[in-house]
Amino acid sequence: MDVQALAHPLRVRILDELREPVSAAEVARRVGERRQNVNYHLRELERGGAVRRAGERRIGNFVESLFVASSSTFVVSAAGPTPLDDCDTPERVAGTRPRAGTIWAGIAQSIYVAPAAEVPPRSVRAVEAVKGRGLEGDRYFSETGTFSGRPGSGREVTLIESEVLAAIRAEGVELDPGAHRRNIVTLGVPLNHLLGRNFRIGDAVLHGARPCEPCAHLARLTERRTLPALIHRGGLRADIVRGGTVRAGDEIAPCRS
Repeated sequence: MDVQALAHPLRVRILDELREPVSAAEVARRVGERRQNVNYHLRELERGGAVRRAGERRIGNFVESLFVASSSTFVVSAAGPTPLDDCDTPERVAGTRPRAGTIWAGIAQSIYVAPAAEVPPRSVRAVEAVKGRGLEGDRYFSETGTFSGRPGSGREVTLIESEVLAAIRAEGVELDPGAHRRNIVTLGVPLNHLLGRNFRIGDAVLHGARPCEPCAHLARLTERRTLPALIHRGGLRADIVRGGTVRAGDEIAPCRS
């Protein structure tokens, strides 16, 4: 992606209006700019990879193009701007493979559930994991989570390493208990090793579906520094293969087969 595509302040305002497919005329109305000017910046954003065409809409005899941002968040680093979607990391990240033969065991240090979207998570000592639903008492179990309407795997259980939380705390990003919005905080568990693998936790068996990258939604609920602090270490998204009770202190270990 070309970093220059994001350099103009109007383009940042335009991107903020492209969370869903919308026409150039509608964007122009929302930002109070001439349509011709918005069209120019949309072309530059599209050329730079920050915007993509999302179809067409017919209004009378006129057909207008619809545009949408290629991501809700862009992180700019020395390597250039990187799109970071809201909780939509691909199920299998390019170049990663399940790691077999690794012998280790950790524990579920703490468990959190939130009954509805954006409600602060609360700590629980035990929770029931239900296949195809998630954790009882959590917003994704009741399908009231922010991203419940989006199809895909990895919405049933989320995990994050306590070692990561300690690391970002040392870097100056202090999160209240549960503010990371992951369900299970682990200790001694290399979560990246569980991508594509089944693992047991208490009475339940889970499958590591995809990384749980941080997103703009999490940054809005905490602070802006949370997003860059958790890039590539935001945890794991998992599906429930076999239901059962999960308790704080339960062992977590990869399944042998």
